[in-house]
Amino acid sequence: MFKPSWFSYALSGVLALVASWALSGCYFGNRTVNQPVQGDGVTGYYETQPQSLQYCASAPSEKCVSAPTNQIPSDYTSIFTNPVLLELQDAASGQAGIFPYPTPTNASGIGVTIGANQTLGTNQTASGTLWDDPACTREDDQLVDGSFTKTNGPWTSNTPEIAKSGRIQLTLAYTITLSGTCTASLQAMANCYNDSTQCGSHSQSDVQSLFGPYIAAGAMAATDIPNLTALAYEMSYQ
Repeated sequence: MFKPSWFSYALSGVLALVASWALSGCYFGNRTVNQPVQGDGVTGYYETQPQSLQYCASAPSEKCVSAPTNQIPSDYTSIFTNPVLLELQDAASGQAGIFPYPTPTNASGIGVTIGANQTLGTNQTASGTLWDDPACTREDDQLVDGSFTKTNGPWTSNTPEIAKSGRIQLTLAYTITLSGTCTASLQAMANCYNDSTQCGSHSQSDVQSLFGPYIAAGAMAATDIPNLTALAYEMSYQ
C-alpha cells in the first residue's frame, strides 16, 4: 500500500506494518498537488464492484468457505470504492496505484504494475515474527491480478461530478503462512482472543481482528488457533 504520486513519499512505518498485520510498502506524506494528471492513457476514474469473497484456514487441514462481500476486510473496502482512481505513476516501469474516490490527504492505495493489454498485477511479500516470537516466522503475501477496460458506460456509481474512464476487474489474494515452532505463541494468542487479561503487552483487538473474520465466516473456530499453519482470503472485483 502506498500514496498517490501527488503525495510526498517516505519510508517510515514499514516495519511497524508487519506487526500490525499489514504488508510493507505503505508510504506517508502530505498532498503536494490537488488533482492527478490525466491524459496518459491510463489515469482516470474506473468503476468496480465486489463480486466474491472466500476465507481459508489451515489448522492444519485446509477449509475454505464463501462469505458475503460485506465481510471484505476494511483495509480493502476503504480503497476499493466505486469508482476508484487508477493512476499511472511511472510510464517506463508501468508502476501505478489504485486509490479510493474521493481521495483524502492521507489515503493509502494498492500498488500495481500496468502490463500488456491493459493488465494489472503485483505480488508483495513481507515477513516478521509472530507474537514477538523468534521461533515462529510469519510471511504475508498479497497477489493482485486483473485488468482495466476503457468504456463509455453504462455506469453503476452515483458520481456524475466526475468523468469515468472504464471498469477494473481483478482478483486479490492475501495469504499468511506460519513456519517454525509456533504452537506456544498461537496458544498464547488463543488465550488472548478469549480473555483480554491473557494478552500481556499485546492487544486483544489486534488478535481478534486477525482471526475474527475467519471465525465469523466459518473457516475455523477459536479452538483451532493453536493448530494454525496458514490463513488466506481471496476477493474479486469487476
